[in-house]
Amino acid sequence: MDVVNKTVLLTGATGGIGQEMASQLASKGATLILVGRDILSLQSLADRLYGDGHQCWSADFLNDEKFRLFLEKANQYAAQHGIDIVINNAGCQSLNMLKDQSELDIERQVRLNISVPVRFCQEILHWAVQPAMIVNIGSVLGAIGMSGYSVYCATKAALYRFSESLQRELNDQALQVLYVGPRATNTPLNDHRARVLQQRLRQKVDEPSWVASQVIRSITRETPVKWLGWPERLLVLLNQLCPQMVGRALAKQLPLVRHYLMDQESEV
Repeated sequence: MDVVNKTVLLTGATGGIGQEMASQLASKGATLILVGRDILSLQSLADRLYGDGHQCWSADFLNDEKFRLFLEKANQYAAQHGIDIVINNAGCQSLNMLKDQSELDIERQVRLNISVPVRFCQEILHWAVQPAMIVNIGSVLGAIGMSGYSVYCATKAALYRFSESLQRELNDQALQVLYVGPRATNTPLNDHRARVLQQRLRQKVDEPSWVASQVIRSITRETPVKWLGWPERLLVLLNQLCPQMVGRALAKQLPLVRHYLMDQESEV
């Protein structure tokens, strides 16, 4: 789908990847509806974007009432003006062994990473004017279980299968559902422990600008599923075919992972 003159609703707009997607989409001629919790940050971002007509919507998806109001606002706006592309980018993670994650850690990840996008997609089905597109931003950890990220992996895996299933439900319609799974990215989502672990494990970390460009490439090429990074794309395949082999390899990292984990959360 060409993004020129398209209206794009982007959640998690002030995050590292979100800001880059907003900038690149605007530069290609899209009009943005920027969604996030901090209205001042949203307005600052909008002021830096190419073009006019961008909007800022403050929304707290962890609050039931505010999320309901957001859904109503999106519904009303779409009915009056139309929304061509929705990018579900908001999310959070907690890097800790499961026994050390609080009830709040677990609930926030489940809500932001899977419950909110599922509910939003359900609402979109009622007002989307076809052709239209939903883009769900996941993670390669949705296909590779990693120590310290059990709940995060579970929610991103659920989002992957949800996206796949919804696309199959819509096969006879001009409403597409895409899933993009980045690997480790240099954003505030990763706290100090995560960055140290990435260095010690020699993991490759992508810049948000590159990840954003790949998301937009998936949109323009209408790619249903895209895993980002090498050798992560290979590991995704191997983990499906030979999970025990991948499990043995990752088990060697476990002592190092345990060493760096403390009871501390990192959020978008």
